[in-house]
Amino acid sequence: MYSEKDKEFAALHHDVGFMWELTSVANYKLTSNEMSKIRGSRSASILASRFNPTAQPIKAWPWENNL
Repeated sequence: MYSEKDKEFAALHHDVGFMWELTSVANYKLTSNEMSKIRGSRSASILASRFNPTAQPIKAWPWENNL
């Protein structure tokens, strides 16, 4: 499901958005560092992929067999 590059982000728990907002996204806003922008975007995409539109929750942890 996830590329080798994204596995480090995908294995993170539900606080992934908060963790990366305070580091990568903030770094990008202050320095325009493109790698920080990519990291923030990747973590946001992974967090959004855990949303279940039927039940409306966000999975806290990914299922192991999806990695």
